[in-house]
Amino acid sequence: MPRAKRTLEDVSTNAATQPVAKRQTRQASGGKENKSQSSTKSKIMSKGKGRKANDGSLSNTASNAASNAASNASSSNSRDEQSQASEVIQYICMFRPREDISHEAGFDEDEADKIFEKLKEEYVGKMIGDKPSSQFPEWPWIISKPAGELHLKLLQQNQMRDQDFFGMYIYNDFSGYGSQEVIENTLKAVEAEMKKCDPSPIIVWSHVEALGFWFVSEDLGGWHMLDDGDRFGETVFLLGCTLLAGLNLLERVGLLAKESPVRNIPLVLSYWVRLAKSNWTDVIPNHEDRKNGNWPAIAVALAEKHGITIKGLYGVEGEVETLRQDEASKKAVDKTKDGIDRWSWKTELARYKRTYVGGIGLGGSYFDITKMTKAERKRHAFDGKDPLDKLGPCPY
Repeated sequence: MPRAKRTLEDVSTNAATQPVAKRQTRQASGGKENKSQSSTKSKIMSKGKGRKANDGSLSNTASNAASNAASNASSSNSRDEQSQASEVIQYICMFRPREDISHEAGFDEDEADKIFEKLKEEYVGKMIGDKPSSQFPEWPWIISKPAGELHLKLLQQNQMRDQDFFGMYIYNDFSGYGSQEVIENTLKAVEAEMKKCDPSPIIVWSHVEALGFWFVSEDLGGWHMLDDGDRFGETVFLLGCTLLAGLNLLERVGLLAKESPVRNIPLVLSYWVRLAKSNWTDVIPNHEDRKNGNWPAIAVALAEKHGITIKGLYGVEGEVETLRQDEASKKAVDKTKDGIDRWSWKTELARYKRTYVGGIGLGGSYFDITKMTKAERKRHAFDGKDPLDKLGPCPY
């Protein structure tokens, strides 16, 4: 749901100082996009030309944030992997996702504000934010340091593509396609790791963790309502396969376990179950002809196989129980052969790229407003002025 926009400087992994915003309808200035805008967009997002840059920001962040941990946890011996992971993966406390607070309040925003303020009093009063989780063992909302950095990058990159934030109107779905571009940049970073002979479970899982938290904590309504519903659905399906790829890498080195040093597996899985159950029935394809077709149920079956109880988000237990009933997914977990790419992530990525990307490549920076020319920004700004003149240079 739309929230009040934050400044670039205010973006953080723990947005705990702002109350849950009242629900409001986003008003798009300028009415419906015209044919010229629609044509331009289709060219950008499929096979047409567009402003492209080698945007390796998320890939570089993954390398810098997670490779330090991964370098000490790359042994093929699962016992060594568990021991090393326990030593190198550090977790910090974060604030509860605000959409989850609204979920508990039955989407009554007045009630959600009350829950928020009570939590904030504890969170701020005890100065929990960004502190090592070991100092607050009873606080359930934690994120690994590598994933925390990746999540911050997701927030920053998404805001740099948000026309509302900059006081601009380009066309109706511009910001939604900006979010799509950010997601594809993440997939590109995962692809770079999965191409390796021995991909790091920690690096891939850090992306899964960061994406999951982003999906349940931020307003991505523009992305959810893309005019290309098929592309949105296939993107979420590919993201689900990314989750399975991360779980598989953890499983192969003994880190997918009830007492795993990867401590927030139950919480992260609750994010992905919520994503699946909020979109699955209406838009997301259930490719029954593929072994990864019902990826949410497969993820639940993998967790159950290893004694992991999925918990975290409010009411997720009921959603998990529904997914547990899928017998085909349990059989898939038992019968699918072991391998680095057990759940065919590379195949699904290639299929997606053939269908939606073509020669233009995954992601990029076309929708990054800070990379537009000054004249372009002024042309689309409500006041006819360059918003960067007011905001100052981009700090990223």
